[in-house]
Amino acid sequence: GSIVATVADGAQSPSLLQPLAISSPPLESSTALSATSVTYNDRPMPIPLPDFNSRQAFDDFRSLYDGILPNIVKEGPPSALYLGLYESSIVLLKQYPFFTDHKIIMYLLAGAIGEVAGSVVRAPAEAVKTRVQAGHVTLGDAIRTVFLTEEGRQNTYLAWSSSIFRDVPAGAIQIAIFEALKLFLIDAPYVNIDPDTLFSECLLGGIGGATGTYVTTPFDRITTMIISSGDENLSMLDAAKKIWSEQGAGGFLVGSRERASYWFFAVGIFLGFYCFLRQAGIPLFEH
Repeated sequence: GSIVATVADGAQSPSLLQPLAISSPPLESSTALSATSVTYNDRPMPIPLPDFNSRQAFDDFRSLYDGILPNIVKEGPPSALYLGLYESSIVLLKQYPFFTDHKIIMYLLAGAIGEVAGSVVRAPAEAVKTRVQAGHVTLGDAIRTVFLTEEGRQNTYLAWSSSIFRDVPAGAIQIAIFEALKLFLIDAPYVNIDPDTLFSECLLGGIGGATGTYVTTPFDRITTMIISSGDENLSMLDAAKKIWSEQGAGGFLVGSRERASYWFFAVGIFLGFYCFLRQAGIPLFEH
């Protein structure tokens, strides 16, 4: 039941937030409303620009979902591996008194173990997604490049080796903060908040997700640079040097607030609805 819930929930988050994951601004000026207006019943009524094109508007909206299939593949199965191994690791680690006495370390280690496995599936899917969303290739071409060419496989391996330094700490931090905040709310006598409600779990998961992704932004920049390098096949050090030479130290934090904002909602939805689906599904699978 937990695995089914995780796969379904992992696919749901990227589907809902796909438009936010697109780097280009949605719906360009062809769909904008004119700044001028006419009066209708004493209220200003905006009128469309003369060159408004409904087909173009629809195509612009549809383009927001370019790469959604590899994005779902990037998050669904890895999420199942991540939380499945996380929960299995928790069961194993609880057998040792050290970890029962140091729960934060237990959550961090279990989250890291789960994310290592998830990253193996996530890396090639991310490579495909990045190429499709860049707008240069079709989904089929991206898959062929990533899996069937030597350069594509080498590039994906280099990106994965970099993403380990991004995904493993982020996965460990987000779940540890989520669990720690729930324990705090349960144990704090002066706080009257139920941490097991859907809203609370979404909020706590969002805080964990935003924190984990913000502090790992430098490795996200390096990973994205490697994937985008194409045939260059940059190493982690080469990518870091390129970012430093082009943008300086600040280049490693470019997009950090946007990443934190996106993953606040993505991880919040993911962990909140996962707990909800698991609680709802357990009685079904017990009968």
